[in-house]
Amino acid sequence: MMDVAWVRHETRRLGALPLALPPLTVGVFAALAGLMGAGGADSRQIAKLLLAGLEVGLPLAAGLIAAGVVAGEPAVELHCSLPTRYRVTLLRRLALLLAWTSLVSVGAAALLVGVDRWLVPRPFALAQLGWLAPLLWFVAVGATLALALRSRAASSGLLTGVWLLENLFRETFLATDWLRFWFLFATTYTPGAAAEEWPANRATLVGTAAVVAVGAWAMTRTGEAHVLGGEA
Repeated sequence: MMDVAWVRHETRRLGALPLALPPLTVGVFAALAGLMGAGGADSRQIAKLLLAGLEVGLPLAAGLIAAGVVAGEPAVELHCSLPTRYRVTLLRRLALLLAWTSLVSVGAAALLVGVDRWLVPRPFALAQLGWLAPLLWFVAVGATLALALRSRAASSGLLTGVWLLENLFRETFLATDWLRFWFLFATTYTPGAAAEEWPANRATLVGTAAVVAVGAWAMTRTGEAHVLGGEA
């Protein structure tokens, strides 16, 4: 049987705000969708906004939390003296963050299917790559930036900058062949993309996240000094 003591402990250490932010993000997008409906928006516009909550909103929120988890620990020196290495603690907390955000995302996606507001024309299981690929990307990049910069503010700012860049210049990304593979929000802006393009885009993002995550793990293995700085 899996020892769940560390799960309870690390869940408490994550804190209330990181755990509340994913469902709160979904709630904000749902409230905006309700306002759009009250204002006379058509059902497709509302459905697109709700989908954006999963692919555009939640991954950024999780990435910012990941940066805070890595750069915001106030007792790193104490962790370095414990039997469980700090990099293992980081991995556990990021895994809990991914698991919790994924649970919220799957639940929200199932609810959208139930109320006939699910736009992705693919099998439900495969369609979950719509939010999962950018979620993995933002968490991996957010954690890596925090390790490299040792600053929650700087890593969060850069991550938000990427998010803004891709949203503001989405037409350029979608119109350029090679950039389409790196576009984070392809499901929201092109839910009916060609069958061969969308999986390739999702695979590129997941593969990039995996490479970045391996790099982050290597950074922590070179010594606990990478995380001793905390806030710069």
